[in-house]
Amino acid sequence: MPEIADLRRKSSIDLGKCKTYEYVVASESSMISVLRNKACDAAIEAGAHGDDLCDIQIAVGEALTNAYRHGSPNKDINKIAMRCIICSNAYVVEIEDEGEPFDPHSTSEPDPKMLRDHGMGIYLMRQAMDEVEFTIGAPGNKSQDG
Repeated sequence: MPEIADLRRKSSIDLGKCKTYEYVVASESSMISVLRNKACDAAIEAGAHGDDLCDIQIAVGEALTNAYRHGSPNKDINKIAMRCIICSNAYVVEIEDEGEPFDPHSTSEPDPKMLRDHGMGIYLMRQAMDEVEFTIGAPGNKSQDG
C-alpha cells in the first residue's frame, strides 16, 4: 500500500519490544471513527490519558480523514490500513492509503486565527503530535504520527 502517515507521540523510538495492532478496512467514511476509536484504545493501553489522548484522537482522525478524502480515488475498492505500535517509550500510529502521491510540504500552513472548513489536517497533526512523517509510494501515501 502507498502513503503512510507516521504519527509519533514520543521521539527516539526504540521498536525493540513492541505490541502491534493492525487493521485494514474498506475506504468508507463510517470507518474513520471505528479506526480512530481503535487507535485511542491502543493509546490508552500505552498509558495515554487527558490532553495526550485528545491530541492523539485529533491527529489520527485528521490522518484517517485525509486517507479517505484524498487517498481513496476509488472509494468502492480502495483500502485504508492502520497500524498502532505500542513500545515502552513510544506510541506510533501508521495510516496508509492507496491514493496518488503528494508532497505534504507543498501544502501551505494555515493561519490558525482564520478557521477554515478544510485544509487544516496536516497542520493539526503536526501541532498535536511529537512527530509526523510522510512516506510517499506509488500509488499511495503513508503518514506516521507519534
